[in-house]
Amino acid sequence: MLTMTVSYIDRSTLAVLAPTVTKALDISDAQYGWLTSAFSMAYLIATPVAGWWIDRVGVRRGLVASVLVWSSFAALHALVPGFGVLFALRIALGVTEGPSFPGAALTMARVLPPEDRSRGFGVLFTGSMLIEVIFSLDGIGLLGFEAALNRDYPVMFGTLYFFGLIGLIMGIVGDLMYMIVDPRIDFEARA
Repeated sequence: MLTMTVSYIDRSTLAVLAPTVTKALDISDAQYGWLTSAFSMAYLIATPVAGWWIDRVGVRRGLVASVLVWSSFAALHALVPGFGVLFALRIALGVTEGPSFPGAALTMARVLPPEDRSRGFGVLFTGSMLIEVIFSLDGIGLLGFEAALNRDYPVMFGTLYFFGLIGLIMGIVGDLMYMIVDPRIDFEARA
């Protein structure tokens, strides 16, 4: 569930910073539309493939690898010189976040007893959407947005770096929590 939370935070960051990023990088409304579509299409195409990949490598290894790679791509957003690089990074972010949903769904199916799975999936999706809303309001999202409006690039890029770092930390914490909660859980076993 932590993986999905960080995934939604990463997704909302560009939307919060869009007015300033588009101005600073001289991105038109049409180009911004391409940026949002690039992520969405990459995620749409990558998710089914990622489900197959998660089945092959296992949930634990797959999600840890995914979080490490997508957090790196999220952090690289801070170094974007223009539209082309940002477009490529949005595609890369969409592809590397693809395993988050299949991994979270498989984790829920394996960890929760059948009678609790519906509630578990409900909490997963509700929590993910709430996180996206929360990070769009006052807090780190607003700090980054105001920094962008004031052209305070160190704070703006620090905000993007912070989200990337959170992704890395949450991946490690999530993996450790699996072992702490119940060491009998075997994520490598087939359901």
